[in-house]
Amino acid sequence: MTDYADELAQHSTNFGYLVAHEPLLAIDGAVAESYIYNDPDSALAKARRFTETLSKRIEALATGSVTRRHLSDRINALSNAGHIPPSIATQFHEVRAAGNQAVHTPYGDIWTAMVAVGCCFELGAWHYRTLTGDSQTRAFVPPSKPTTLPPVTEIDLINASRLTNLLAEYERRLVRAETRRPSHTEARDEAARLGTPVGSHAGSPISPPTYVNSSATFGGLSIAVGRDMNNATITPSPDPRPMEA
Repeated sequence: MTDYADELAQHSTNFGYLVAHEPLLAIDGAVAESYIYNDPDSALAKARRFTETLSKRIEALATGSVTRRHLSDRINALSNAGHIPPSIATQFHEVRAAGNQAVHTPYGDIWTAMVAVGCCFELGAWHYRTLTGDSQTRAFVPPSKPTTLPPVTEIDLINASRLTNLLAEYERRLVRAETRRPSHTEARDEAARLGTPVGSHAGSPISPPTYVNSSATFGGLSIAVGRDMNNATITPSPDPRPMEA
């Protein structure tokens, strides 16, 4: 550990408890957390390394060695063998994919980085409970916005405007959907007519994001974001859909 990384890990609200048992995870999580506002792409890259470190640790504990080179293959093998549940595999894959994209292209924004680090928190908490039998309930605490930030660029303003417009559009759609929502009987009859089970997404292996009051689900988390990221809250989502191998 470097002194800087050690300091971050020791004082991290979300990852500090991992230091005693999994110091490398604590470092990866705390460093990713520290980059969310100033460098979202680096936060996503560090979050991906968190999943790399954790997946190797789980494979070593389960099989005695680390045999798979590629992260995606390792996640799928652990899931297929029952070493990680489907919801955990989904979070692994989503952080992995976001991290890959951030490494190769200018991709990340504060929202994406915040959710990815929140997923890392959930993965770490699950691993810690599995490893120690600890039953303490922990909740992700979004880090506070730093007092000094890099100058806002024109691209930042465009992205912020696009995000605001997107959320507003989903809110309008939600209102219209609530107004026109059929009864359960009508929905069941229509589903029977189309030959599609109620609640399924025909032709799509992954449920689309659900936006409600400026919130979205990501990897088993529900994130609610106001215009000020200090108002972000992340909570576990019930029954996240597993990602197909």
